[in-house]
Amino acid sequence: ELKNMLNPVGGYSELLMSEQAGPLNDLYRGFARNIKEGADHLGLLLDDLMTAAKSQAGRLKLHIEPLDALGEAEDAVRLVKWQADASNVSIQVEEHDHELAVSADRNALRQILVNLLTNAIKYSPEGGQIEVVIYEQDERAIFAITDHGEGLPDDEVSKLGQPFFQGENAKTRAGTGLGLSIVKLLAEDMLGAVAFESELGKGTTVRVFLPEATPLSLQADQAAE
Repeated sequence: ELKNMLNPVGGYSELLMSEQAGPLNDLYRGFARNIKEGADHLGLLLDDLMTAAKSQAGRLKLHIEPLDALGEAEDAVRLVKWQADASNVSIQVEEHDHELAVSADRNALRQILVNLLTNAIKYSPEGGQIEVVIYEQDERAIFAITDHGEGLPDDEVSKLGQPFFQGENAKTRAGTGLGLSIVKLLAEDMLGAVAFESELGKGTTVRVFLPEATPLSLQADQAAE
C-alpha cells in the first residue's frame, strides 16, 4: 500500500519536470526534482523492508541469469548519482577483467549495489571519492566498493550485516540499519557472500562475491554456431 501511494508522487513530479503541464521556473523545477528524488529514496527503503519480509516468509523469488558486471555497476551508479552530487562525492568504476559476467538476479544485484553505494556516499567526506572495482577470482565475480570516510573499529566491523545494527557513527545519520543485512541476505541467496573491511580514519571496503557466468559475447558466439 505504501508503494502504491509513492508511485503517483514520483509520477506527478516527473510530469512537472517535463513541463508538459506548463513551464516552470528554476525554483519550482528544483522543488519537483527534490520531490522525485525523495520518493525514489523512500521506494528503495521500502524495497529493503519488503525483501526482508519476503525472505523471512520464504517467498523471495530470484531469477538468476548471466549479467554484464560492468553494465550493472554503471546502472547502479546512475541511480545514486543525485545523492553523490548533493554530497559532492565522485564515484569511479573500474573493471579489471574485460567482459566479466555474473550469475545473478538483476533486481537483487541492483539492490545490493545501490545499498552499498548509498552507504558509501553517506559516510564519505565532502569532496571525497568512492571506488567501485570489478574483477574475477576463483570463478567468482567480485564487486569491491571502497569509501574513504570515518571507518569503523574492529568490534563494529564484526557486527556489520546484522539486522538493525548501526555503528556509533551511524547514529547521527538517517537510516534503518537494514541495508547491509539485505545485501548479505541477497548475496547468500544467489550463492554468494559478502566481506567487510574497515579501518578507523581511513574508510571501508565491502566486497560482494557472486558466481561468475560465461561472458555474454561468448554466449552469443556459441548460439550462432
